[in-house]
Amino acid sequence: MQPNADSPVPLLHASGLCKRYGQLEVLKGIDFRLMQGQATALVGASGAGKSTLLQLLGTLDYPDAGEVYFKHERLDTQNPKAQARFRNRHLGFVFQFHHLLPEFTALENAAMPAYIAGVPRKEAEQRAAEWLAWLGLAERLHHKPGELSGGEQQRTAVARALINQPDLLLADEPTGNLDSENGERLFRLFLQLAEEKGVTLLIATHNPDFARRCHRQLYIRDGLLSEQL
Repeated sequence: MQPNADSPVPLLHASGLCKRYGQLEVLKGIDFRLMQGQATALVGASGAGKSTLLQLLGTLDYPDAGEVYFKHERLDTQNPKAQARFRNRHLGFVFQFHHLLPEFTALENAAMPAYIAGVPRKEAEQRAAEWLAWLGLAERLHHKPGELSGGEQQRTAVARALINQPDLLLADEPTGNLDSENGERLFRLFLQLAEEKGVTLLIATHNPDFARRCHRQLYIRDGLLSEQL
């Protein structure tokens, strides 16, 4: 159901989302609203459906039933090319593994989505340098991934996710491959993004401490979503 035009419009809105893989019903009718400027934690056990939900909300997969809206724009019925344009313009993704391209520098990796969007190279790299500096990597711009620590690689991936100034950042267990110190540092940076930069965040995490520090906590269990354990 499309959001009511007379009420505040959620940044992202999903209704009745269902997803099945073979005989396994992963999501059983998810209703979800995300308002602008929120940092929301998505918590659940391994296999509960956190990644599946992020993929559906981020147009990386199609639901078997249900609807997904970005403001008043319906996403789940768009063709793959239109969804790719939408992702490039409005969404940023951070995953557990950084997926950096090993032959390119941190600056070039961070600038990659801007190159793809047609931003002139000089402007793309200026944006990338600014984000990398904000993330504490001003001295590492010209290092390749193999020359960066795990925490530096993940922060480079965050810069890449932010390069096109997305409305929403989706993060799937972004600290899961980091030690506790680097995980804590990255999570503080996520909260700073919400507080200082106004970025809207949806973060799937196993870490209950991280979840409690977000504005809102959502729990997924048995294919359903709630705001209570």
